[in-house]
Amino acid sequence: EGRLDLIKEHASREGREKDIRNAESSIHTLHLLARGISDLLDIARLNQGLFVINPQSMNLVAVVQEVVTDFDVKHVPISVHTPAEVVLTADPERLRQALENILAYVVSQASQQTKIVVNVSIEERTDGPWVLLIVKHVGSPLPQQFGSLLQPFVSKTQLTNFGLGLYLTNQIALAHLGTLTIDSRDNHETWLTFALPVEEEELEVRNDAE
Repeated sequence: EGRLDLIKEHASREGREKDIRNAESSIHTLHLLARGISDLLDIARLNQGLFVINPQSMNLVAVVQEVVTDFDVKHVPISVHTPAEVVLTADPERLRQALENILAYVVSQASQQTKIVVNVSIEERTDGPWVLLIVKHVGSPLPQQFGSLLQPFVSKTQLTNFGLGLYLTNQIALAHLGTLTIDSRDNHETWLTFALPVEEEELEVRNDAE
């Protein structure tokens, strides 16, 4: 990757547009390969009981904004509706991975009429507050075999084509004692909800009005 970055830098200095595009394409392909290897390693860790999380205080809204910004998809609009800040204790890298996997799947199923909405909200339940990260797929309906999507090698996307994304996302939710659910609200709207229980004293929510 370092060599490819140097090639791109030299091409940029000399105005060689074709070489710049080739270098960018190669870097993108390398990132996809690294992502696929990482997913396969996570599967191996799960099978060996070595899949771990590193909980720490984190701002979920900042992670969501970064992922959506990096997930630049021109043909599918992604809108974000969140409080200004939601601080909780969780593994920020695993939550980033979870949102990337969910977005990769819904974008791979999107048509030109599809809209994707990312929501962060707090829900009070009998056992305390839960943080909900909801990705809404609005437009063309998703396949209805929702249960099978959480199995390995099923939810294939253009990102890795291995079908591991939603399976790993579900495992990340379970590792946080949370859940991943997929349900259809009507014929044209599907919600993928990543829900995490949080300790009330560790949860901080700030809205714009504050």
